[in-house]
Amino acid sequence: MNTRTHRGLTRLEIITLVFIAGAAFCILMPYLASSRNSSRQAQCDRKLQELARTTTFVAQLKDEFPGYSNLRAKHGKLGRLRTGWVFPLLPFISRPIDPVTLEPPGPDVLGPRADIHLKYGPAGEDEVRGQEPDRYLPELVCPADPRLASSKRLALLTYVANCGLPDAQGARESAGDLLPDGPESGVFLDKFPEWKEPYQLTIPEIEAADGSEFTLLFSENIDASLWTDATEPQVGFVWSVNDGLADPVAMADGALADGAQLSDEQKGWLREMPSVLPMNAERGQGDRSSLKYARPSSMHGDGVMVVYVDGHTRWTSDKIDPRIFQHQMTPMGTKVRFPGTEVPMPEPWREVRE
Repeated sequence: MNTRTHRGLTRLEIITLVFIAGAAFCILMPYLASSRNSSRQAQCDRKLQELARTTTFVAQLKDEFPGYSNLRAKHGKLGRLRTGWVFPLLPFISRPIDPVTLEPPGPDVLGPRADIHLKYGPAGEDEVRGQEPDRYLPELVCPADPRLASSKRLALLTYVANCGLPDAQGARESAGDLLPDGPESGVFLDKFPEWKEPYQLTIPEIEAADGSEFTLLFSENIDASLWTDATEPQVGFVWSVNDGLADPVAMADGALADGAQLSDEQKGWLREMPSVLPMNAERGQGDRSSLKYARPSSMHGDGVMVVYVDGHTRWTSDKIDPRIFQHQMTPMGTKVRFPGTEVPMPEPWREVRE
């Protein structure tokens, strides 16, 4: 008979094993976190590329970029319904790419989100198209967005559009000849009103000016609102000449030709032009109705993911000189003017180069 006894682990051995396991976990934890963050950033990168590809396809198809605010449909009781930049893209989001040519299919092939456009757009039934679509679209949300863990709002939006300068609200409401902002300062503008001379910005115009590889299209903003909204702070990011240090009225007066003057109304619009927080400032704390928070922000470290009109992405440090970032936002930087006026924007806004 085998009389050898089998003993268990001693208390010291158990403590030693627990200590070794804990030490190993502590050593591996930063690598696991880094791997997870890298995976999320890679997913974010792919989503931005897809959005850029879809947007430029629609811009070529329609011969102009969609606005940050667009006509969604007309409803008998509610009149004209407004929607953001996502809605015009819905029929073409997430379409399959040809594995050989790596090109998207033609305009007759629609994607899985086309049903939303059909249901709530111009062709939808009257009682339905007056409602707001409330659909979660993973294509529009960065996996690192902290709101994913707590938000129950299905129409969440992480990626925001380059809206240029904040609109001069007085000019927008007056419906006069002067536009509240122009296509030289940003890509996505207000297309909802029926302007006397409507906005129109095309890819060839950008190519002929600053170039699509130097013009920003989308960035992240974890303080954005819903993709169904349609105001600049909710669905876009902006830049402002009003940094709290310079007086926009004095700047505009200095750029006027001899004998020219700003009207008191225009001076009022410029004084009301809001300043915008720096990139990543107060992230996760934003008032989604305030232009103050219409700036890039993310959880990808000390920077954000952005994509340009030509489709290439870049992680951009939040320490970037604001003037350089603003120059990248302007598709036609040498033609930038003060919103609501015909006054050209003076240096240094034109002359910064990367």
